[in-house]
Amino acid sequence: MSCKRLFLPILALVFFSAVLSAAPDIEVGKNLFKNNCAACHNKSMKDDMTGPALSGFTERWSSYPKEDLYSWIRNSQGLVKKGHPKATELFAKWKSVMTPFPNLTDDEIESLILYVNGVAAGTYGAPAAATQGGAPAAITPKINPMWYYGIALILLGLAVFLWNIMSQLTYYQKVAAGDEKAE
Repeated sequence: MSCKRLFLPILALVFFSAVLSAAPDIEVGKNLFKNNCAACHNKSMKDDMTGPALSGFTERWSSYPKEDLYSWIRNSQGLVKKGHPKATELFAKWKSVMTPFPNLTDDEIESLILYVNGVAAGTYGAPAAATQGGAPAAITPKINPMWYYGIALILLGLAVFLWNIMSQLTYYQKVAAGDEKAE
């Protein structure tokens, strides 16, 4: 089996896997919130706690580049020391230091934003709505369609791999049988 023939499918698989793992995901955001933010921010996103309510925070930061918000989440005091207007305003109002999260990636922060905005808007984690007869409506989980594409790509790669093995075995069988026309 030629390595050159496998190079492109393997490269596509690696690239596609990287794309799948890099997409923001609301479940990742939920776990990040629980592990990093829930100690200071209210899980309803609408009420203040040790930290401010997070409902509408993206709108409050909308007049600044997205990178400023990312910097605030990663290291609020670094942004305060630079004299960023929104950072100094928040620090003056709350007079407490937000825990720095320097290891969060942009995609993890986007996942966190998806979760916070979903909970604040009531589109994520809302109770089941009642249907006729008072029975709760079934809530179907939303699955990222990229997973289907990833699985299809893996199956396609596996099919090509198995087809290669089959054709080589057929070739070797013909050679062993003395068939001079084996290609």
